[in-house]
Amino acid sequence: MLGKGVPQIDVAKKLGITARTLQRWAKQPDFQATMSQIRSQAFDQVVEATVKDIKDEVSRLVPKALSVIEEALENQAIAPQHRIRAADIVGRWAGLQQPQAAPETNAESILKQYLAALGSDRSQHPG
Repeated sequence: MLGKGVPQIDVAKKLGITARTLQRWAKQPDFQATMSQIRSQAFDQVVEATVKDIKDEVSRLVPKALSVIEEALENQAIAPQHRIRAADIVGRWAGLQQPQAAPETNAESILKQYLAALGSDRSQHPG
């Protein structure tokens, strides 16, 4: 109960002892070591549950994110710099290296080079 944060007075009542007895126990090294272990386990459980919740939430959002990225790649009305950013995200997620950009700054040209590099990498690594 103490490991879950229940106040000492409430724990003492539930155990049928005085709060003073519980306080005396709490000063004993074995009791302190056990409490430390319980708190550590409780903390680990909270961390594990939080990580699981985050992973579940990310997993739930991945299809939506992919849909947005796909729209950015395919929709010609979207600004070229946003389409390049979408292609860059896909490339990084796939573990690909972004090709060196040509000195020119034409966004469409850069995007075409990037997509060509993605295509050539896929042909080398059929998946």
